[in-house]
Amino acid sequence: MSLLWADGFDHYGSVVAYMTQGPYAATAGLQLTTASPAPRTGDRCCRIEGGFNTGFRRIFGGDVDVAGVGFAFILPALPSDNRSVCLASFRDGGNTATASLMVGSTGQLILKAGEATSTVLETSDPCVLAGSYQHFECRYEQATGAFEARVNGVTRLSVVGAAVLAGATAQVQVGTAGQGTFGYPAYMGVDDLYAWDDTSGGAADFIGDKKVYTRFPASDGAFQDWLPSVGSDGYAMLDNNPPNDGVDYLQANNVGSAEDRSEFGIAPFPAEVVSVAGVVIATRLFKTDAGDAKVQVGVISGAAEELGAEHALSMAPTWYHDVFETDPNTGTVWSLAAVNALTESLTRTE
Repeated sequence: MSLLWADGFDHYGSVVAYMTQGPYAATAGLQLTTASPAPRTGDRCCRIEGGFNTGFRRIFGGDVDVAGVGFAFILPALPSDNRSVCLASFRDGGNTATASLMVGSTGQLILKAGEATSTVLETSDPCVLAGSYQHFECRYEQATGAFEARVNGVTRLSVVGAAVLAGATAQVQVGTAGQGTFGYPAYMGVDDLYAWDDTSGGAADFIGDKKVYTRFPASDGAFQDWLPSVGSDGYAMLDNNPPNDGVDYLQANNVGSAEDRSEFGIAPFPAEVVSVAGVVIATRLFKTDAGDAKVQVGVISGAAEELGAEHALSMAPTWYHDVFETDPNTGTVWSLAAVNALTESLTRTE
């Protein structure tokens, strides 16, 4: 199993448009709110309003056969129609749904063979409650149609042979699935979102109920080659929420020389964290002129550094996400102490 991405919705500020400057393929009818509903973790959550096809669609990063998605969600009331609230619509690269999981009017989970209006394949007993956050996670294996959904860690729906269509799963949609005018409640709040796939070819486990904590750079490391636009502190250019692209930024001019690397410490995580499923570094990058520009993000733990993939930059500010599931210093899962002590590195490689 491999963690693909995680999002706590805290590093965009209130600017929904920033979400599509990266891995989200589309958003509609969203607010990044501090209240109504209150976020479960951090400063903000994603509020999905009613309406036609509202919500968000996020790309897995490539075609995957086995995909898992999890998040915390809250509904102020149950929907009055079985076609409105979509927890997860798995879709191929052409944006055709292969399987959609809906919340029904009595709180049951309803699995559809495609879009929200497609044939019902399986219905659970009532398990979704209104008025408080619940954790949802599902696993979908496209080739065999195996689908399992859990609410608060309990399997509520499980079926094999649900939907077998050509093409692998490439993205997931959360929201109204095109039927938002039919019985959608006042909103659906989403927080602590993550996704995973099965890269080993075997049965993939569930990650379980996790929180996504957002921490910003809080100190400068040993290397500070990228030039700040204002002042002398590099980290102070990166801790803005939301980002301030044209005013507070770092610039790397001297690729291929000794002056192409900067490092940063991060703010510590709360002591309530007892386990870490992975570290995701979200970086907002762009180039300012023609020519090739590539940046590589890394994490340093102890004497060991692990590097992510090279990112080829465009002139549009874009979010990139690098996932580090294990501590490079130990080769095992991250401890809270190791996460708090890690250093983030930025290197311009071209």
